[in-house]
Amino acid sequence: MTQLRVALIGCGARGRGHLKTLGEFADVEVAALCDPVAAARDAAGAAFGIGRQYETVDELLDQEQLDAVFVATPAHLNAPAALQCLQRGVHTLLEKPPGMSLAETQRLRDAAAQTGAKGMVGWNRRFHPLILQARAAVEGSGPITQLVGEFHKSMAALEGSGRFPEIVMDNMLLETPIHAIDVVRAMPGQRSEKYTPSPAALSRATKTCSRRWCFSRTAAWRS
Repeated sequence: MTQLRVALIGCGARGRGHLKTLGEFADVEVAALCDPVAAARDAAGAAFGIGRQYETVDELLDQEQLDAVFVATPAHLNAPAALQCLQRGVHTLLEKPPGMSLAETQRLRDAAAQTGAKGMVGWNRRFHPLILQARAAVEGSGPITQLVGEFHKSMAALEGSGRFPEIVMDNMLLETPIHAIDVVRAMPGQRSEKYTPSPAALSRATKTCSRRWCFSRTAAWRS
């Protein structure tokens, strides 16, 4: 059996979740870990029996021959870490968001196109059995012509948790709520190219995080 040699970048809770899942595949070898925090590297390495560890992405890519990498860094670091991998021609699955700005995300796209590396964002909810079943049930009566997606979360709870740095709190729509946007785009089975923005419904002042995304046959819009 051919073994895929992969590495994990980011050894926090999400990274350890990836390690648990990867351990279920007989044809995958997690060859190395990368994290600037030694305690996180050591803990993940001890828990999953991975001895080869690196502090920086450059060190990892210089020393290891890899088929793919999994990037599970904090949200604002996903794009910089993934960019280095794609620029080296290494297939990359990165956690969402794929950037804190359009420019960051476009750089990932361009690097993948230049080197031929495959890049994928971990928007896993579009593959959830409930989502697939719902889509199949609706399509059993005909094509999807209108779709509304909503996402609600307490900004007060998120801010109080201390989990996220300022740049992520100020762009929280790109963190967990981005799953709802991706599901709205995935459900109709076609790309949605046109978006008409409305005033932001994401406010740290009012302690609410609410978005509604709508899709029609010709366009998608949000409110």
